[in-house]
Amino acid sequence: VTVASDTLALTINEAGTVTGLVYDGVEFIQYPWRFNVGYNGTSYFDGTQYSNEDANVLTRQDISSGTFHGHKITVDMGPDLRLERVIGFYDGDEYAVVANRMTNISATDLTYVGAG
Repeated sequence: VTVASDTLALTINEAGTVTGLVYDGVEFIQYPWRFNVGYNGTSYFDGTQYSNEDANVLTRQDISSGTFHGHKITVDMGPDLRLERVIGFYDGDEYAVVANRMTNISATDLTYVGAG
């Protein structure tokens, strides 16, 4: 999926990884900008083959409206943690905002939870 405005374009793969970034006609990302989530001693890397475990992409949603351009991805990172990732920007912006929300979907406490 490509989310684009008049000056900024982001290409986002199925799991929510930014795989391309173009600003004002200049490409800045040539390799995937990966993210990872870890908890209880296990790491999950954006649902790619580099994962210790599989990530399950639940939904992908275009949230663009008017001059706002955005995409929301919801992923279960293993059996216990849900990650919602929203990437968005407005026409004329020189940056994109990436927001991650993690939710414990299990009945037990999770330890050492982190994202990067």
